[in-house]
Amino acid sequence: VSEDVPAPQAGDIYHYESAIHRLGQMYEQRFRNVSG
Repeated sequence: VSEDVPAPQAGDIYHYESAIHRLGQMYEQRFRNVSG
């Protein structure tokens, strides 16, 4: 039996919200100069 937390906690780089934020930043940087 493990007593570790079951998922990354808020503030952890692997936390869902942190990962989505990083992906958004990467997308913005990558496609900054694309005209629409």
